[in-house]
Amino acid sequence: MPGHVDIDKENVNLKEAEKALESTKKCMEDLDRSVHSLPSVDEDGNSECPFADELYAKKEELQKTLEARLKDLFEMLKAVDAEIKRCGKNLAVVTAHHHRIHGEKVRDKYSDEEFKLAARIKQLTEIREQIQKAIKAVQKALAESKARYYPGTKPDEWPGISDDSPTPPLKGSDADRELDDLLELES
Repeated sequence: MPGHVDIDKENVNLKEAEKALESTKKCMEDLDRSVHSLPSVDEDGNSECPFADELYAKKEELQKTLEARLKDLFEMLKAVDAEIKRCGKNLAVVTAHHHRIHGEKVRDKYSDEEFKLAARIKQLTEIREQIQKAIKAVQKALAESKARYYPGTKPDEWPGISDDSPTPPLKGSDADRELDDLLELES
C-alpha cells in the first residue's frame, strides 16, 4: 500500500512516524475534498451529474485507504507507548547507577546517556500526542464520509467508531503511569 510505514516495535523511527502522519493527513484531506464534492443523488440513484456513481466509488476507495491508515496509527501508537516504556526503564537503570559511580569520566558518560534518554522520551511523547490527534481527526473524517453513500449501497463497517474498537489513551495510559513512577524515583 503506498505510504504504508512499517514501524519497528523495538525502536520507533521518528522520521518514519512523521512521514506516516503527513501521509495520513494527505489521505484525510483527499477524502474530505471528495466527500464535499459529491453530487446530490436521490434515493433511486438519480442525479444531475451523469457520473455520480463514479464519484461515490472514488470516495469509497479513498475511505478504505484512510481506514487502513487508521489501523496503522493505532499500531504506531502501541509501538510509541512500548518505546516510551522501554526508554523509561532504561533511564531508571542509568539514573540508579549514575549515583553509585565515583569516576568522573564514567559519570559523565552516564550523564550523557541520561540526557539522551530523557530527550528521546520527550520526542516520543510529542509524536504520541500527534498520533492521538491524528486518530481523532481520522475518526471524524471517516464518520463524515460514512454519512454520505450512494443509494442502494450499505456502508461497510470500519474501525474507530464501534464500541469495541480501541481509542487512543490520552491521559493515564500505562506508559504515562510508568513514566510518572520513574520520574518520582529520580526525586
